[in-house]
Order: sequence, then C-alpha cells, then structure tokens
Amino acid sequence: MISKNRARFIISLQRKKVRDEEGLFIIEGDKLVREFLSAKIPVKTLIAKKEFISSLSPLLKEGIEETEDASYDELKQISTLKTPHNALAVVHIPERKMIPGKLFEKLCVALDFVQDPGNLGTIIS
Repeated sequence: MISKNRARFIISLQRKKVRDEEGLFIIEGDKLVREFLSAKIPVKTLIAKKEFISSLSPLLKEGIEETEDASYDELKQISTLKTPHNALAVVHIPERKMIPGKLFEKLCVALDFVQDPGNLGTIIS
C-alpha cells in the first residue's frame, strides 16, 4: 500500500520544477520498466502490482532500490495515464557531461533555432 506522502511526492514529479530539484523522473508501463531494468539503469522505486513484481527475474530485481506493491486503484491515483499499466517507476535523471573536445572527434551536426521539426528530419535524412 502506498502512503499518502509517497503518492503526493510521485504526483509532484509530474511538474518539471520538482523533477529538476529532485533529480528524478517517472516511467510508466510494463515494457518500459522492464527495458530500463534490462539496460541496467538503476530504479529508485518500483511501484507495481504484485503479479508484475513476482514476474521479474532476480537479475532484474537487483537494479531496484525499493519495491512497493500497489493495487490498480492506487496506480490509477498516481499515474499520468487514464488507464494505468501494471508498473510505475521513479528513476534518477542521468547526469550528462558534455566534453567539447569529444564532440568534434566524430561527425557532428549543430543546429540553432530549428522552428519546424520537418526541417530537422530533412537535415538528418
């Protein structure tokens, strides 16, 4: 069962300001959570139905700091989706350090103020 404080905290992560302050973001969906775990990306908190948690292999469970089982109604309360999936996870935002010298070792495209996404598609293809 999810505590009210944890539910409020997860709901607050829907705002960019809170995500930036906490360094956390939410991922939703069985497939996405499994992909993060398979890619060895550490998951701070996994909130899921008991069936989903029990279906994870011990190898995948190693990447989870804490696990909490939840009912469908609890997931619906904290989810951003109209119909929540079986799993929701809170993940640390990875730190990306840009090293300017490494940028120019390979082919690099630099764009500034691209207004139309179609223009970007044309440049890439």
